[in-house]
Amino acid sequence: MECFGKTATKSTISRPIAHERLEENMKRTKTSDYKLVQKLRRVWCEGSFGTMKIKHNLYKIYKRGIQKIHEQCLFSALALNVKRMNDKSNELATKKWKNNK
Repeated sequence: MECFGKTATKSTISRPIAHERLEENMKRTKTSDYKLVQKLRRVWCEGSFGTMKIKHNLYKIYKRGIQKIHEQCLFSALALNVKRMNDKSNELATKKWKNNK
């Protein structure tokens, strides 16, 4: 065993502590349920975050400190939700108006 040196008597192969969990997770990523959840996540979470980055000034953080950054993210989410509520309200008002015609 030249690669271990002249004094080495045995070689040891080690494995990370949570390797079994890693293997379970890798198997889970190939299931249809996982793929569906990831697809929905892209639509719900990533779409909202992308909108906040582009339209609500989250592309770059202009404040310092975790508390102030947290505040900026909350205000961005608040703005996005207010816009969605306004759109939904307009949609419902339009439906009601069309039904009363």
